Formats: sequence, structure tokens, C-alpha cells
Amino acid sequence: MNSSVTGLYIHVPFCKSKCPYCDFYSTVKIEYTNDFVSALLKEINLKRNLLDTNKLTSVYFGGGTPSILSDKQLATIFDTVNKHFTISVDAEITFEINPENVTKGNVKLWKSLGINRISIGTQSFDDNILKFLGRKHSAAKNIEALNLLTEVGFTNISADIIYGIQGFDIQTIEKSLETLINHGIKHISAYHLSIEPNTVFGILHKKNKLETLRDDDSLTQYLLVCNILKSNEYNHYEISNFSKKGFESKHNSGYWFGMKYIGVGPSAHSYTVDKRLWNIANVYKYIKSINNGDNDFSEEETLTTKDKFNDYVITSLRTSEGMSLNHIKNFFGNQYHEHVLKKLKKYKDLPELLIFDKDKIILTERGMFVSDGIMADFMI
Repeated sequence: MNSSVTGLYIHVPFCKSKCPYCDFYSTVKIEYTNDFVSALLKEINLKRNLLDTNKLTSVYFGGGTPSILSDKQLATIFDTVNKHFTISVDAEITFEINPENVTKGNVKLWKSLGINRISIGTQSFDDNILKFLGRKHSAAKNIEALNLLTEVGFTNISADIIYGIQGFDIQTIEKSLETLINHGIKHISAYHLSIEPNTVFGILHKKNKLETLRDDDSLTQYLLVCNILKSNEYNHYEISNFSKKGFESKHNSGYWFGMKYIGVGPSAHSYTVDKRLWNIANVYKYIKSINNGDNDFSEEETLTTKDKFNDYVITSLRTSEGMSLNHIKNFFGNQYHEHVLKKLKKYKDLPELLIFDKDKIILTERGMFVSDGIMADFMI
């Protein structure tokens, strides 16, 4: 872990409508945005000394839909962050947006605030898929948004796509990837459609009204995504993330390599190495608690060595860097080192899932596809 790497995550929980597949905390109660921003500024002040430094190497606005906030609201948040923290000159400042929020005025504002990385939820360049996913933009709007972003000068753009959708042919994935590649997008996050219990899709699936893709077909699509992007010189540096050299997400990579970070806003998490903290996933209760001056909006736990080891297994095996036996021995001790060596024997004859090269345990692409089970094996 690099102690000089520190992040701030700001969760903006508002969306104009809830996508049927999304299980991140969000709300359509946009009337709360002013009260939310007021409470958020107070929380930033409360947590300004949570880490042992006030320097930030990354800031990430996630959601929800951060681009739903007004110019004034965003400027006020930036003023407060700059008041309490020193943002390094080469910091990555990421802002999640939806294509329908992209106007020339908005893009110029985001750039003027110091935002230097955009994460855009394109999801697909097929209108039928976008409709199925409940998205409010079209494939044409995706292209218009990407053109506006590059026209105003954003060069560090990450775009999301979703694959693994029952009923759509494989050419729709190829079309989406080719469009992003041809637009010179430097970072692509490719997510398999996940059916989560408390989502609209989850409820439909439980009622047998929504089919899911067979595992073999899911693997075929995943490997297709990997092959197309690798053949176009994108580095597959994390399970769902691909980038041109030097355009890996500093903030998200920080999570995977043990960065300390502060999270503010409803449902946001913080990590100090020894503690993990998380906020309540309810914007109304979050606002009320902060305004009342109590601490009911947040909980915390002190991490044991076992907790830290399990965190390391989960985060390291997500990446192309893999899990280091030397790191485990040096930071967790012989007991954990022996545990990993014992578990490793199971994969001796499964090179299609896992590679063991001297010090590093690295998942193959097929291994990444079934990573949850492999991670569970190595955890204690």
C-alpha cells in the first residue's frame, strides 16, 4: 500500500428515474438536492481529519447521477473540498455523467471546476438495448455526448457498456465496442448484466418473467469483450476494466491497492487501513442526522488482521497484478502464507483459471469470470 495515495469519494444519490438493473443506492427525490448539498458540506467538514493527511491524489463524484446537480451546487462542493483539502497538481478528478446531461455549457463548467476525467454511462450503442435497460438516452445521444466532451477538451474519458443480456445477438456488443474504440475512448468498463434481488429486474426474474443468459454464453461474451479490447491495445487491468496505457483509473485502482479514502454522502464508505466506515443508505435520514448534529448517519468497524487479509485477497485477485505471496508473508505472517500455499494446491492442475509465477497468483480471463468462487477459496 502506498500511504501517499489518498482519495475522496462523493456520492450524489439522485437520479431522474431508477434503472431496472441498478442496485446502487439512489433516489428520484430530486427536491432534496439543496438539503443534501448542505448536509454534504457539513460531512466534509466533519471528516476532514479522518485520514492522517489532508492531501488528496484523487476525487471521485459517483452516484446516482452527479451531473444532475446545478452549477451553483457543484461549485459550492468544490469550494468546500478545496477549503479543507489540498488536491495534488496531478490529481485525478472524476465525474460520473449520463449522456442526456451533456450540453456544451455543462461540459465547459465541469472543465472549469478542475474535473479532468469523465465517466459516462453509455451502456450500449443499440437503441433496443438502451430501451430494455431503462436508459433515457439514445445511441445517437451517446455519440453526440462523446463528440461534445472531446470538442471541449476532455481526453481522459471512461465509458461503460453492459453485455450479457438475454435476447440480443453478439453483434450488438461488437458494435458498442467498435464505436468507443473509433471515438478514441481511452478507458472502457464492461459489465455483465447482474440481476440483483431488490431491483426491478430481480423481481421479474424471481417471477420467471425475465430470462438470464446461460453461463456458457456469458463466458463467450466476456471473452469476446476481452479479445476485442486486447487486440486494440487496451490493457485488461481489472476484471471489468480496460484502458490504454496510462489511462487506468487512479481512484478505482487505489481501492484495489489499499488506498486510504474518505467517502461522503448517503451509502458512501471510508477506509483508513485500520477502520472501515459507511453511511446510511437513506438521503432523508442522512440529512436529518447531520443537521441534528448526531452520528446516526454513519457506522464503523475496526478491522482485524483476518479482515485485512480477506480484503487483500478480494482486491488483489481482481487485478492483473494479482496476489503477492511475499506481501502476505511480510504483512500478515506465516500462518496466512501457509494458508494460501495450501489453497493453491487445488489450482495446480487448473492453469486455465489461475497462473502462479514465482511470487504472484494471477487469475486468467477465465479465472476472472469465476473470480467470486476463487476468492472465496483463498479467504479465511
